[in-house]
Amino acid sequence: MKRKLALSLVGVLLVGCLSGCGSNKVETENGNVESQQTEETVSTEEMIESQELGVETSNSDVADVVSDATTIQIDGVSYHFPMTVQELVDNGWTMNGKFPFPARPGSNALVDFTKGDLKLSTNVTSITGAEVPMEEGAISYLSFSAEHNNTISVVFPGNISIGMSKEEVESALSTEFVYDASKKYFEYEKQEDMGKLEIQILLTDDESQVKEISYTFWS
Repeated sequence: MKRKLALSLVGVLLVGCLSGCGSNKVETENGNVESQQTEETVSTEEMIESQELGVETSNSDVADVVSDATTIQIDGVSYHFPMTVQELVDNGWTMNGKFPFPARPGSNALVDFTKGDLKLSTNVTSITGAEVPMEEGAISYLSFSAEHNNTISVVFPGNISIGMSKEEVESALSTEFVYDASKKYFEYEKQEDMGKLEIQILLTDDESQVKEISYTFWS
């Protein structure tokens, strides 16, 4: 009899342990019993969903530039190239001059932007498939070198910079960039809805370091 009683007590203890390892039961105001573990699971799922939706972290701008070849950071602001003229204007850049002709698909107009003492020389086109006012166009060409735009803070994919060695570029770039030995540049191409994006990282004649980085969108 004592043995049966002892086994019964062990069984109760085991059930109690198993209950403790499971989800905690919490009685709500209306008397219903809910699982605390379920709430924690939902919280984890929400966190995963937020990450999938691209919720930014405190270091998101740099992370985007490093991981996405189509992103360029100019004067502390990240843009997806080709960015629109309006995006530059919204971030403090002023289009120099008024244009009596529109921005046209397949055509590029030389347009300068200024922001305080900074100057950005660009080409503007239409990526909508139709003619639009120049102010509604998109930037189709940007070029940065030691001689031009060197006063503007720019962050390129992989944190590539002017003057970096070829070996450093090869270590930093993704495999999406291909090196053309005959033309002495690394090139990235991507077909988008309204045209083709092309990024070139040009080296000096002796292929020792980066001398220019250009972005072109062929509409």
